[in-house]
Amino acid sequence: MNKRNSFVFYRSFRAAMEGLLPSEYQMFMNAIVVYGLDRTLPDLPPDLSRIFYDDCYPQLEADWVKWERRQARKGGTR
Repeated sequence: MNKRNSFVFYRSFRAAMEGLLPSEYQMFMNAIVVYGLDRTLPDLPPDLSRIFYDDCYPQLEADWVKWERRQARKGGTR
């Protein structure tokens, strides 16, 4: 299977992170990057998990679906 080399980071993700403490910001940013590149669900504290699933996950998942469709048009996933 092909691996994604990039993903789109939306302005809304940045807005969702406003007001986070530095340690929370780091965990949240890592969650976005890991899901965006590897589709690995994050293990976040409840407050951060709510923000991730409400504000970031739907767009990241939609981007994954689009990426998979493009890969299939190129001859299937490997």
